[in-house]
Amino acid sequence: MHYKIRWQSFLPGENTRLIVTAAFIGIIAGVAIIVFRETEALVHEYIFVNGYELLRIGEGGWRRFLLPLLPISGMVLLIPLSLLFPGKVNGYGFPKFLRKVNLENGVIRARTLGIKIIAASLTIGTGNSAGVEGPIAQIGGTLGSQIGQLSRVSGKRMKVYVAAGCAGGIAGIFNAPIAGIFFAAEIVLLGSYEISSFAALVIASALATVVTRAYYGAVPIFPIPDYCMVNPFVEMPLYAVMAVIVGLLAVVYIRFFYYVRDKFRALPVHEQLKPIIGGLMVGLIGIVFPQVMGDGYKVIETTLAGQGTIGVLMALVVLKAVATSITLGSGGAGGVFAPALFIGAVIGGAFGGIVHYLLPAYTASAGAYATIGIGAFLAASTHAPLTAIFLLFEMTGNYMIVIPVMLTSIVGTIVA
Repeated sequence: MHYKIRWQSFLPGENTRLIVTAAFIGIIAGVAIIVFRETEALVHEYIFVNGYELLRIGEGGWRRFLLPLLPISGMVLLIPLSLLFPGKVNGYGFPKFLRKVNLENGVIRARTLGIKIIAASLTIGTGNSAGVEGPIAQIGGTLGSQIGQLSRVSGKRMKVYVAAGCAGGIAGIFNAPIAGIFFAAEIVLLGSYEISSFAALVIASALATVVTRAYYGAVPIFPIPDYCMVNPFVEMPLYAVMAVIVGLLAVVYIRFFYYVRDKFRALPVHEQLKPIIGGLMVGLIGIVFPQVMGDGYKVIETTLAGQGTIGVLMALVVLKAVATSITLGSGGAGGVFAPALFIGAVIGGAFGGIVHYLLPAYTASAGAYATIGIGAFLAASTHAPLTAIFLLFEMTGNYMIVIPVMLTSIVGTIVA
């Protein structure tokens, strides 16, 4: 007995095992991010870019009406996958994922990895309007769940492993480890966690970020110019007004999103045709406003740089919401995180353009308001203000920008 006790004293404690496991989850989540992003880039290059050139859509004229063929092609390629895994491929899957985490002890099947990578890559890479962040969070969470199942841990510990994978996924894609932590804490664990669980999220986020930085470099996902408030006494009230507008628009967007989904569900056509119809509709919008296609990262970058006319930005607010609702409501695969960033940026850019035109001596340029708009709309649409605040802080590193982000994120969340 004496030797048995001495041997057990060398075994790692429960918290130590949790931290080591979280580190491993973070590393493999970082690798999964790279695999997913490269797969989506490959699909975009070989189908969208090559198809665009092959059809000579850039020449304009009647050829621009061939553009819908590109998003349609992605939806057609989804059909074999959706037939092979019915109910697992199409639509916005993050709510189902959260139910598995919080109501089914976080048990997620391994096949979710391949399904999410392929389905989201085909959807987004061919120009349909959706985001990669939701699928990436699910991929990271699935990896955490698989490790938990192999380790035969309890349901409570399984949730922590899943959340650690989600934290690593979000941290790695945005190069923002703190935002990854709070995403998992606020959205996945629903604000209920212990200190040891929080430590696991920290470790997983940090190591996933290390992996992705080693591959892509330590640059923010969006290059943001260095802005500051010109006159806080004028601009803080303006930011509060913008937050109210953002909160109201977030409510409209969410309700419209589910309205479109319900309409597609009731549509009396074969289920496999619905995503194709969605791809056609998004392509038709893209003929006039190609900015709404794909994840929209390039548009976000230009808006943050202060580019874009007020009229176009206001149109993009509506059309991006419509395109995203159609893509996911019809059965395309992807998330709503990137569209929320897009919509927030263009709302802020339009609002900033107006107030800077009216009060040029007292306000920053439109790009500053676009930056704040990202945080405000993200917080309002997800009800995760801490995630939005820390994401913007890590993206900008600018303390003066973070103060209005805190105000607008909280106000926007309250209004929504």
